[in-house]
Parts: sequence; C-alpha cells; structure tokens
Amino acid sequence: MTVFDTETKIDQSRPLSMKALLTAVSIALGTGIFTVDTALSTETGVAVLYVVVILLLADAWEGKGVLWVSFVCGVLSSVSFVATFGIDAEFFNGLRLCAALASIGMTTILVRRHHRTRTMLMEARNQALGSERRYRSIFDQSLISLWEQDYSQLMHRVEMLRKLGVTDISRYSREHPGFVEHCASLITTKVVNQATVDLLDAGCPEELNGSLGRFIPTSSATFVAVIQALLDGKPRFEGISRMHGPGGHVCHALLAIRFPEVSEEYDRVVIAMVDISERESSLAEIRKLQSELAAASRFAAVGAMSASIAHELNQPIAAMLMSAQTCLRWLSGPSRDVLAAAGAAERAVTEARRAGEIVKATKARLTNQNLTPENIDIDVLIRDTLSLLQDDLLRGGVAVGIDSSGVSCPVRAIRVELQQVLINLIMNSVQSLRQSGTNGGRIRVRVLGTRDGGLSVRISDNGPGFDGAVEKRLFTPLVSTKPNGMGMGLVICRKTVESFGGTIRAHNSQSGGAVVEFTLPCVDVQGIEDAVA
Repeated sequence: MTVFDTETKIDQSRPLSMKALLTAVSIALGTGIFTVDTALSTETGVAVLYVVVILLLADAWEGKGVLWVSFVCGVLSSVSFVATFGIDAEFFNGLRLCAALASIGMTTILVRRHHRTRTMLMEARNQALGSERRYRSIFDQSLISLWEQDYSQLMHRVEMLRKLGVTDISRYSREHPGFVEHCASLITTKVVNQATVDLLDAGCPEELNGSLGRFIPTSSATFVAVIQALLDGKPRFEGISRMHGPGGHVCHALLAIRFPEVSEEYDRVVIAMVDISERESSLAEIRKLQSELAAASRFAAVGAMSASIAHELNQPIAAMLMSAQTCLRWLSGPSRDVLAAAGAAERAVTEARRAGEIVKATKARLTNQNLTPENIDIDVLIRDTLSLLQDDLLRGGVAVGIDSSGVSCPVRAIRVELQQVLINLIMNSVQSLRQSGTNGGRIRVRVLGTRDGGLSVRISDNGPGFDGAVEKRLFTPLVSTKPNGMGMGLVICRKTVESFGGTIRAHNSQSGGAVVEFTLPCVDVQGIEDAVA
C-alpha cells in the first residue's frame, strides 16, 4: 500500500460535512487575505497568513490536495504582490514576497511530512493490531497448553538474590522454608487457552487466572530449576512439571519457557505445556514390569545356577561312586587286591576334592568373591585331566592322543574352572562316541599357538559330529545334543573361557566328527611368538 493510497483512504474516511466546512472557511479566509494583501499597499507580510489556510486544509485535503492548496496560495500571494507593487518592485518588497512563499513552502513540506509520519504510525498500529490478532488466534486455538504470565515481580526478587550473592537456589530454598511458595505467589497468570483448561480439568479460563502458587506442589523441584535458570540468565527452560487443577486433578506436563531478552518484557511471558500424564503412567507401569522381570530373572539365574551346579557335580560324584564300587569289589572278591582297592579309594578321594573345589568356586561366584587366577601349564593340566577320566575312557573304549606342537607357554586362569572346561569337552566327545556306537573311537587334543599371542586347545573326535539343526545353537542354554542332557555344559564352558579373556567355538570337521576349540591369551607372549615363528 502506498502512502498516497493510505492517505486517500484516510481522507475518504473523514466526514464530508467537516471537510466541506473546513474548505468553506479556508476559501473565505484565503479570499480575505488576498483582498487585504492586494487592496492595502502596506509593507507588512500579510501573505504569510496563507499558512493558516494550508494548516486548516491539511486534514481535509491530504496527499496531493495539500500541494494544490499550497500552489493556489503561492499564486494568490504572487498576483497580489504584482498588483500592488508592480513588476519593478523594490528589493525589500520582493524579500517579503520571498518570505511569504518560503513560509508557504516550508509549511507544505512539514504538513506532508506529518501526513507521512501519521500514515507510517497508522500502518505500524494496524500491523501491531494484526499481529496481536494472529497471536491471540494462535494462542486460543492451539492444542498445546499455553499460559501468559507476569514474571516481573519474580524477576525483581531474583535480582535481589543476585545482589546478595546467592548462586544455588536449591540450597537457598532448603535454608529458607517457604521460599518456593513465596516465589510461586509472585507469578500471576493473565490468560490461558482452552487447552490449559482441559489440561487441568478447570471450568473456565478465568478460573486459572491469578497466582500460580495454587497449581504447583510446595516441593516442586522443577519450579526451583526455573528460578535457577532465571538467576543464571539462561534464555530458555525445559522440564517436567506436576500440576494440580482447581478440582484436585493432577497431571504431568512437559514444560517449555522462553525468557524475554529485556527485563521490561517479563510482564508477558508465555509458557507452553504438553500433557505427558499417559507417558508417565506408562513409564511407571514399565518400571513395575521391569522390577517384576528383574525378580523373575533372579529366579531364572538361581535355576540356571542350580542346573550348572548339578551338571558340574554330576561327573565327580559319578566318578566317586564308581571308584567306591571298584574298591568294594576288590576288597570283597575271592582274591582280594588291597593295592587295587587303595588305588580306587585314592581316585575317589581325588574326585571328592574336585567336587569340593567346584562347590567352592560356585559359592565364590554367587557371593562375588574373587578367586585368584594362577599361571597354568596347559600341557600338565590336560594330562592331569585325562588321568581323572581314565576309567571313563577305558569303559568307552576311546583312545586319546595329545599333540602340543612344541608350544609351551602358561595361561592365566583358575585351575579348577579351566580343568572343568576340559572335562566337559572331553566327556562330551566320549559320550557322543559311546551313543553312536563308533568302533575305535578316537579323541585328539591338540595345543597350538596363535599369531595374536594366544594358546589354542582343539578337541576333536571321529564321531558323528553335531546335528545340523543344533550346530548353530550349541552355546544356547538348555540346548543339548544328548537325549538326557541339560544343555548347560557348553554354556558354562563359554562363560568360563570368556571370563579368562578367551573365546570358544564348535563346528563339524570336514573329515567327519566334531571339533571344539577354545583360545586363551598367554602370559609369556614372546614365548608363543617364537614358537609360532
């Protein structure tokens, strides 16, 4: 919109009767000034009075109308001068004409500038009113809860605290009971939208106006954080607030405040809230379910641990029973062999000690006691383990071969646990060979060095291998390759090996049979590098 168009609209909006009256009065005044200026040959500047005519018609004839009025007044002043003094007038009389024309011109310029200024002010006012209408429309129709509040008194209180050197509002509120309630009473709600009325289950918007202290808890940590943000001079604040409605309705809302940049604007702060009551309720339900799940997990862990203990103790107990029966057989037979009976009794004692070590290690795990690892010679441990399993190997008709490949380096582990890994893996092969009825069953235990400074123990057999459906799930709890298996042996082996920084894997060999291999880091890395090289 141009200035002229605006001025024309303003001009058209004026009452025609007033415009006509001003025009008539101005014409009469201009005629009188012209008559007096022409008839009286005076040296006074009567033509200057045309300025009054321009001022009278300034509001009636805005825009180009003022220019025409000024032009007519200038012409009348010039005609009167020529009629009175002639063309060859004296110099001082010409100066009076110039002064009159200058006054008419300056008045015209000032009137035009006044028109433009007034037009700009009107446009600015209209834009402000339009912005206010748009803001109010958005405010009222928004589905988000919006509050317009006066923070000026609270900001004044915060400035006082800043001058006193207060930096921690939380500590200050603990030292001064009632501080939070007082600050909440300093905030006044001016306007709220319908979404806020629905949020707090109020009857009407006016019911929520007034002090904010009626709607926030007396121990609101969020409100303390808001005051802290004001004290720190932060531009905005976000948090979760709990609000109390007039009728006792309680809701949780996500709060967002944008603080003004200048202190004079704190009398109109807009706060936005989004209802998250359902989310908070869902989170509470999730926390409850998580608690129940944790309890169930503990029960499951106890069950798994019980299954682990039963699995681990099954072999030494069976070995003790077998050794005891052998001892009795040697002592009760027709030809008593005391030495053989003593050997069986010693094996029973050894198995009993191993069972005790297993129980001790399991108890330490349950009570979070740290067992002390030691440097272990894997070759010695393998031979000791095969000595314990001698009877099982003989009954199964299984031959075991050991190949250390010249590698000799200690590993860091807990002896009883690492030995139990070897027992589990070797006995798995023995039982697989026995169940498949393989004649000439063979198990090969091979010790190899790895290029990353580790020691690999590979246990392979010439049995049927792993079933295809089970091979990928071997280390899953309760998954077993044996008809009466518990499915915990390989799981325990993996957990034990990984606790010592190693890895374990199992697969079928291309030449037939199963292969289980675990790797542990060496204590003497230089020794293993020399062996691999």
